[in-house]
Amino acid sequence: AGWGIPMATDIAFAVGILTLFSRKVPFTLKIFLLALAIVDDLGAILVIAFFYTEQIHQVALGMAAVGIAVITIMKYSGVRQIALYSVVGFLVWIAILKSGVHATISGVIMGLLTPVAALFPKKELPHKFRNLANDIAESIEKEKDEKELSHTTVEKIHDLHTVTVESSSPLDRLIHMLHPFVSFFIMPVFAFVNAGVHIADISISSFLSNSISLGIILGLVIGKPIGVTLFSFIAIKLKLAKLPQGVTWGHMIAVGFLAGIGFTMALFISNLALKGPEYEMFSKLGILTASVIAGVIGSIFLIISKDPPKEAK
Repeated sequence: AGWGIPMATDIAFAVGILTLFSRKVPFTLKIFLLALAIVDDLGAILVIAFFYTEQIHQVALGMAAVGIAVITIMKYSGVRQIALYSVVGFLVWIAILKSGVHATISGVIMGLLTPVAALFPKKELPHKFRNLANDIAESIEKEKDEKELSHTTVEKIHDLHTVTVESSSPLDRLIHMLHPFVSFFIMPVFAFVNAGVHIADISISSFLSNSISLGIILGLVIGKPIGVTLFSFIAIKLKLAKLPQGVTWGHMIAVGFLAGIGFTMALFISNLALKGPEYEMFSKLGILTASVIAGVIGSIFLIISKDPPKEAK
């Protein structure tokens, strides 16, 4: 049941280590690692939803499907109010939670359905801002003897506010709004709750010979770098991709090892997959040990890798 544990990459730790060596790596390598970690986490969430679900309640799942359909209709009908999406998304989350499917899948669905395009194209913004600002200034100048702004002026100010808000996509606004809460509260609490390890009656020999801890270590420290490097090599040979300027195979191997830092999502899957304190102890120690080993080896490869040319930074 623990086969999904080595899947996920801890974005914060992996990108954090890469940032420490920012002078040794080109910026494009950071983008690659970030994309890889995001896809890894999405894959892990899908695995949780489809393979760690014990029972399905069809009525609740049907209600979730109706909610998703409503969100889709809202998206393509041009509805832009984030509050409306939040309300319907909350109902979808409850329905998926009651359906038996792990509720994390609701986050993936809502993320994929969030509009990514701004309401006003970039080329229209200078004209709209200029005209509205001039109209407001002229209106205020005409009403300088009045105690309050006229209804027409207030409407123009609201129009300017709408253009300002809608010049960025709902996705960008949500990221900006949620980032402080996620970074400084949700992620630390999530890591703290899942990282606790109770160690009792365990020796190094039993730890290294246990199938759970050994499988996790091999999956994260050996499987991840082989998978990342091998499939990157295949994609390049098949002309599906190419190495960005300044990125070497030493960098790619380093990223493969950094992808072996599992930590938060791996610990979360471990809690779902393995029942019993003994299994939990071996799995969490395996995850923490593998993450440290993968991080150290990845850092060594970054240190010995060739420095990127100045134009690649």
